[in-house]
Amino acid sequence: MKKFFAILCVTLCLSAKGQNDPQWGAWNIVNAEYEFAKNFIGYFELQARSQTMFNRYFYYETKGGVTYKINKNFKAFVGGGRYNTFKTEQNFHDKIQTELRVWEQFIITQSLNRLKFEHRYRAEQALINQKYRNRFRYRFNVIVPVNKSKVEPKTFFVSVGDELFLTHKAPFFMRNRFFAGFGYQVNSFLTLQTTWVNQYNYTLISGGAKNFWQIAVNFRFMRSDNTFEHIPAQRD
Repeated sequence: MKKFFAILCVTLCLSAKGQNDPQWGAWNIVNAEYEFAKNFIGYFELQARSQTMFNRYFYYETKGGVTYKINKNFKAFVGGGRYNTFKTEQNFHDKIQTELRVWEQFIITQSLNRLKFEHRYRAEQALINQKYRNRFRYRFNVIVPVNKSKVEPKTFFVSVGDELFLTHKAPFFMRNRFFAGFGYQVNSFLTLQTTWVNQYNYTLISGGAKNFWQIAVNFRFMRSDNTFEHIPAQRD
């Protein structure tokens, strides 16, 4: 917990000092999960990002993968996707980067009364404009149901977390992503979530942060014998 609050303080300081674009952008996300066999869940996502609020779209991605639920507290995932970046003056105009990525991740969840804790460890292998790069990510996330003791149909919840991005080459630090928001579990298969995301990017020649407003819609189609509690964490 102390580590999380230390990261939070650093993130907010970086945001205050390095906010190089005062306009808010937007992330629009739709994803779906389908449990095609006991404890095996297929996943697919579409995402588009804009430099201003729902205008000047500069990025979109398509990705998917498979989760295996080892038990109620441990999950393994393997996925892949295609990521396209464009110049920011117009909507999806003049592509500047294409990335092909695969990744492996391991998620540990814990509960303390209403508090739901998530630790996510991810290793990514990316081919960016034909150049290879490794990336390593760690995310700590807290989900708290508001009107019920656990996340079930008709439950409001809040979510706060931070994610650190590292690479295998100096200076190693790439990015920090802080997020806070709330959501609503409509029923057993529909989750709505809106989140503030502050993303600080660093390179050898520059660094800066930007705020985004994220809107996410998640569809879940689980087997009737699935008894694991749903933890509505961010998928990105």
